[in-house]
Amino acid sequence: MRSMKQGSSKPVTVRPSAECWSECSRSALRRHSPSDVYAQQLYPLGYGYPLWDPEPLRSSDEVFVGDVGFVKDGAFYRAFNASKPGDDPVNSELGFPDGYEPFEYPKYLYVQKAAIKQLSVEIASSHHVGTGLKFQCTNEQGAVLVLQHSADRQEILPSRKMALYMSENLESWHNFITAELGVDIQKGSILFV
Repeated sequence: MRSMKQGSSKPVTVRPSAECWSECSRSALRRHSPSDVYAQQLYPLGYGYPLWDPEPLRSSDEVFVGDVGFVKDGAFYRAFNASKPGDDPVNSELGFPDGYEPFEYPKYLYVQKAAIKQLSVEIASSHHVGTGLKFQCTNEQGAVLVLQHSADRQEILPSRKMALYMSENLESWHNFITAELGVDIQKGSILFV
């Protein structure tokens, strides 16, 4: 999933598993909350999992490449960062799973590029004119993302090494989040940024 954060130079990519997206899709079809509709409508465009609420509650909660966590009500909650050592400050707050070994991704799989530079609309008038944007949805539901500032994106390209790391560690990640942190989530809801 790519999270484009306004004014941030480091949005990130999160790739939910097919199992997670299937579960998220079923959830969105049942509840139709704004965050579910937003994710359901924008995810198929291929820019990753759209966060309804991308702004962190605290500055230390910003989403980073390597984060392992889950989405609730459109916001990402980090449990730990799988690409940082256990003694890294990002992992010291909540800890990390037993037997934790950081994921070392090949640097050539890391991608960072400007996704959106600037879109300008200028209106010239000698009279006071109200301006705005109008969107028309041709389906029952729709979603749109409008950024106030430019945004960049970061991602780690999918690899077999990453898929193997995830499958070998998913059980311990789930145990850590549910037993140690006390969060009741399904294993398929865990995301690896």
